[in-house]
Amino acid sequence: MNRKTFNYIDPEVVAQQVAIQKLVKELVEDTSLEEKDVKAACFLLLGAAFGTDVDVVGRLAGCSREEARKFGRICRDEGIWVKGQTHALWFEQDEGGVVALICDVLVLGGLLTRKP
Repeated sequence: MNRKTFNYIDPEVVAQQVAIQKLVKELVEDTSLEEKDVKAACFLLLGAAFGTDVDVVGRLAGCSREEARKFGRICRDEGIWVKGQTHALWFEQDEGGVVALICDVLVLGGLLTRKP
């Protein structure tokens, strides 16, 4: 018997992924961020929501495997991902918020560094 393998993703996960992508697009609508930066922001937020498995987060964010591995390496090297956890102040209004998220998007784009 020849079986096909399907990568099943829970519909609730898909709904959260779509909500995150919509949120990111709304946040950057009036900025000069390019589509690749929107993808990087989705990668970061999905990593915070669903864990730091590069293949899973990359697939949810719509990244190519190469792009996801690059983003994952940068997240680990720059201290965004430490021991399987996302370390960021993106959800802290008084200490980071959207500005911190945009800075980390620029880190993924190679324009800033964020050494731990």
